[in-house]
Amino acid sequence: MYKFESNSKKALYLQLYEQIKEEIITNKLKANAKLPSIRTMASDYKISKNTVQTAYTQLLAEGYIHSCEKKGFFVSEDLYKEEKNSFRSPLKEMKEENISYKYNFFPANLSNEDFPKKLWLKVYNKVLKQNIDFGSYQDMQGLKSLR
Repeated sequence: MYKFESNSKKALYLQLYEQIKEEIITNKLKANAKLPSIRTMASDYKISKNTVQTAYTQLLAEGYIHSCEKKGFFVSEDLYKEEKNSFRSPLKEMKEENISYKYNFFPANLSNEDFPKKLWLKVYNKVLKQNIDFGSYQDMQGLKSLR
């Protein structure tokens, strides 16, 4: 049974999401347990279907539940098999591995020596010297070279 605080600053979908998530984490909802349909949940708790759908979508995005077409939503089996309550950020993992790259494209790390300035200026000047009239209309039949 889920309880909603109407005078809370938290949105209803967040309250529902957090309560379902807590049940999944504490194993009150076991793996492959079927969740009530969106319509059933909305009518039982007298809330909008959009509220329930938003809560389910957030749970789905975080991997707590999965959906089966024309069957409904189910609690995911492979929830944190190794680390139940801790989340490891991919950024932390990358920092721990000390990966070295041949090229670093991060803008703050670019140096003047790495940029092909002479080639860039050569191509830039070549394009600028071309006689291009952007304000005129092209031939209605298309470019002569493509006819």
